[in-house]
Amino acid sequence: MDDSRPARIIGLGKGCAGRFTTLHRPEVVQIHSHVLRKLGVDYIQGDVLDDEEVKWKIAELIAQSGTSVLICDNGNKPREFSYYSRFLKSKDLILSYDYSANCDYFETTSKDKIWSFWQILDEHIRNACETLPLMPYLQKVFAKAAWLCRRNYTFDPACVPNAVTADSAKNYAA
Repeated sequence: MDDSRPARIIGLGKGCAGRFTTLHRPEVVQIHSHVLRKLGVDYIQGDVLDDEEVKWKIAELIAQSGTSVLICDNGNKPREFSYYSRFLKSKDLILSYDYSANCDYFETTSKDKIWSFWQILDEHIRNACETLPLMPYLQKVFAKAAWLCRRNYTFDPACVPNAVTADSAKNYAA
């Protein structure tokens, strides 16, 4: 990821019935949340798509300085990607798995070879990617494992309708 390490990894997971955690594997959090808290790992539960307070907590995390990596792994990956991608700063990454570029690619290249199903296609994220813009990042590598990875290379709040900055996220949450 260039010469900088991510400042945070935010995983949107359904392992706890639509809960959000700042870890990649929500099932681990479900089992070992008390251990993770002792290790200093942030752990927050809530509905990532319909609870406004939780959505803004996530927006505040993304808005913090440093590179954020957001992993969409809840029950509706296209909706998560479309909603949360607008909070990304320059150089932030957004990932999801159960991905295929399109149905034809899945049938001819991926099905039962790489992965058995898809939940997110390029057509689901096209609008979000064109609006920001989000560009593929190491996509040839990620696609071999049925993952998508996009990076926000340019971010100017004045050019992005409804863009959220650290200040606007704080003002909204207040």
